[in-house]
Amino acid sequence: MVRESENHSVEMMVSDLILMLGKANHELHELKARVAHLESLLQKPHIKSSPNSTPNVERKMAQ
Repeated sequence: MVRESENHSVEMMVSDLILMLGKANHELHELKARVAHLESLLQKPHIKSSPNSTPNVERKMAQ
């Protein structure tokens, strides 16, 4: 009986680990997309803006 309970606990831990890895993988892909977007914004020529306006990069970072 104890052995069966231990097996179940291990299965639950493995299942939780797989779920956490999936979430981490998803977040990693989102971060890569954001970095690529920011890099593309930084490569565009800078446009002069008024002192009161917020540059696109700062606006995107604030989101």
